[in-house]
Amino acid sequence: MRWLALIALLPAPAWALDCSSAVTQADMVACAQSEYEAVDADLNDAYRFAMRKAKGLDEFMPDQKPGFVAVLRDAQRAWIPFRDKACTAQAYKYSGGSMERLEYISCLTMMTERRTDDLYYWASDR
Repeated sequence: MRWLALIALLPAPAWALDCSSAVTQADMVACAQSEYEAVDADLNDAYRFAMRKAKGLDEFMPDQKPGFVAVLRDAQRAWIPFRDKACTAQAYKYSGGSMERLEYISCLTMMTERRTDDLYYWASDR
């Protein structure tokens, strides 16, 4: 029966929350985390789309230059720690407070949405 008490301590899944009326800090963080996970999935789709485009462009790249795939991969690998550090800085003003985690996740969401747009723009035939 002790495990039932432990289950009660677990946060409710984000899908069970009504994020339009979240009031508690825990609910707001859970909703923000759920939103971030959705935009992160969108980012992964955009990255795969951009990589397909990059592979096609590499066919026309001179051998002496790095290919589009390598450059895009390196840019993405550099962007991830940049995003994380920028969001740490953004949330730092709430350091130690209850808003710190929410600010960090909100920043991750905002920057991830921008990067997703950037990747789709880069890969588009504009």
